[in-house]
Amino acid sequence: KRPIMRIPSLAIHLDREATENFKYNKEGNLIPVLASEMQARLGGKPADSGTAAHHGLLLELLARELNVDAKNIRDFELDVCDTQPAVIGGALEEWIFSPRLDNLLSSFCAIEALASDEVAKSLASSTDVHVVALFDNEEVGSSSAAGAASSLLKDFFNRFNEVVRENVKNVPADFVESSLARSFVVSADMSHGV
Repeated sequence: KRPIMRIPSLAIHLDREATENFKYNKEGNLIPVLASEMQARLGGKPADSGTAAHHGLLLELLARELNVDAKNIRDFELDVCDTQPAVIGGALEEWIFSPRLDNLLSSFCAIEALASDEVAKSLASSTDVHVVALFDNEEVGSSSAAGAASSLLKDFFNRFNEVVRENVKNVPADFVESSLARSFVVSADMSHGV
């Protein structure tokens, strides 16, 4: 609904080498700031009236959003995300400026296309299998257990092959291989399109 934290960065003129040599530590350099001590004191908010694990100001904010007493919040896990909305930009208004376009928009388009009325009508009489594979961990490595270079999709097809063989007569021995050879595969990656 509204931004409540910020991950600050040092102004470039205060550290000219930051763009050349800076290596950030995710735990030390990317800590979000909730409020300044001065503003907390001026606003009558205590510096901290929370628990050993969580700042009182954050607990109070969460309690207000959830409409519960802060004492009833035992623990939580939060993800920090950008709250700026996507905008159309460029001199000819031909670009979309937005974070997370890669994963969110291409995933949305794939699911929308598969679920569209036209595709649903063609699926009714089709003997083909339509699959949208959405992989996690793109940013930290496609070779992770759930990444695109993992065995996840291959395992899916092998399991699917077993189900088909149990339920359909005269399935060719090379069913998976021939299915893949006839497949149309799209790897959607928007950020590399410009």
